Amino acid sequence: MIKIIKHGTTFGHKATCPSCQCMFTYDNADVQTVNYYKARWIEKGVMSFDNVYDKYIKCPECDETIILAKNLTDNSISSISYSIGFVNEKN
Repeated sequence: MIKIIKHGTTFGHKATCPSCQCMFTYDNADVQTVNYYKARWIEKGVMSFDNVYDKYIKCPECDETIILAKNLTDNSISSISYSIGFVNEKN
């Protein structure tokens, strides 16, 4: 759970909201993730869709979204990467 603290206290991760200047702490359970697919061309006619994600938290005072990490990719076995090839066949 996110808790607002006084300046200078060290507990978990500290963050300051860029909108309202609220200083607060958070732990890993408070971090949220959003997944999406990012398309990129590999070669002419072949496009790859990579599974990427952003990590963020919400300010407990003004509810502003604070991005912690952007465009992360997971190189583990659970990552998803799709490739679509367009073949121009003439009959």
